[in-house]
Amino acid sequence: MLIIGATMIYRSQDDQTTAIAQRETSSGLAAAETGINRVYNFLTANRVFSQYPSSDGLQSYSWQNDQTWETLVANADTNPIIVDQCFTETAINEAVDELELYVGGVWVPIDENRPEEGQFQVISYEYIGADKDDEKNIDAGVLIGRGILHVKGRVNTDSEDDTGDSDLGTAISSLQVEIPILKNQPAVRSVPGLWSLSPYLEGNQKVEGDIMVSGVTGSGCDIFADGVLDALQESIVGPGQVIPAPGVSQPDLPPLPALENRNEIAAITGNATFPREGGTPDKFVTRTIDGVTTEVYHYNIGTVPNGSKSPLSINLGGSSTVTVRTGTKTVAGETRQQMVIFHVNGSVSVGGNASIRHLEMNTVNAANNKAFFQLYGRGITGTPAGSFATPDFFLCMNGTPESSYFVLGPDYTYGVNGGGGAAATIYGTVWVKQVSNSEITLLSGATLPCGSSSN
Repeated sequence: MLIIGATMIYRSQDDQTTAIAQRETSSGLAAAETGINRVYNFLTANRVFSQYPSSDGLQSYSWQNDQTWETLVANADTNPIIVDQCFTETAINEAVDELELYVGGVWVPIDENRPEEGQFQVISYEYIGADKDDEKNIDAGVLIGRGILHVKGRVNTDSEDDTGDSDLGTAISSLQVEIPILKNQPAVRSVPGLWSLSPYLEGNQKVEGDIMVSGVTGSGCDIFADGVLDALQESIVGPGQVIPAPGVSQPDLPPLPALENRNEIAAITGNATFPREGGTPDKFVTRTIDGVTTEVYHYNIGTVPNGSKSPLSINLGGSSTVTVRTGTKTVAGETRQQMVIFHVNGSVSVGGNASIRHLEMNTVNAANNKAFFQLYGRGITGTPAGSFATPDFFLCMNGTPESSYFVLGPDYTYGVNGGGGAAATIYGTVWVKQVSNSEITLLSGATLPCGSSSN
């Protein structure tokens, strides 16, 4: 009976120990799960950190090889990756303080007031995703990569020296999860009439439509400075809104067609009509747009024979008029569309009573078909990102000109300076680096030809 009793006592103690161990293991697992949720919620609220590894040892898994959570914490006040998020100072401090808990092997209490709840520790976070250049071509909301998060949780730590020793023993659990990372980008509900990297409009500029401001390194948050949003909104005539989109890149310029598919022009300095009539017909490529066969005429303007670029691709003054004819026409009984694209390699200057007039062949109002005349500014300044003071290339309208087209010049400065009581006007869409003001000078030291004081 003594042997049986001793055996039963031993088994009871063994079962009790097993039950305690299982309970503590469950508690450790719960602590690890809490840690996973805490870090996940942090990354959801601060997505900029989701594409960086937690430590130097994991850099090879990320395209952000020069930054980790550790380096972001170390120089948070000046790091453009954090600063360009346009957080308030309080939000930056709160985000960095929490991120600091997730580096360096820190054990984080689940509840400061209830130590029995345990602690968790971020072992590592890795980001495996698309190449940075490829990511630009991925739409918002689409998967660009995944984060691998490894967290430990524990309970029953020694309250005095935090060694983890106790009578029952410290229960430690380890979890690893995979987090899908989607492209995060502001939703743009409409095509902005003016899209600029700089948030400043000078003079008496007016825009009928939306104004979108992206900003670049060191300037993206200027739009949130006191009075900037209000000033931009006051520049809008009629329906329209200001769309803050810090860090969102403008579209890349489409590639220049092959030589056999484009027309080369040294410069445009006087009256002209495109497509050009008489003599050898201009080259075009055929595309199908909205189900209609379309002749697309590409003109490469401002590249001289030695390969260099002319300072002015288009220079119009007096009463010179460039007429661009687009729209529908009939060719051998077939309805076709006609589209014109200017690829300018230098600057564009339109002054006096000159104009670049877009005529839709079957409609009096060319604004009905603006997208069929496009102007791409292909000049590249080579100035550092965020440098607005020294533009090499510009699109300038002085006097009383009118133009109608879609403009994309990611490296161009745009200016409108109306003369007298008239207003220089552009009908269309303008996506450029910045709108000029009187303080801007060219690299040569010359003042920009237009100061943007439109009526």
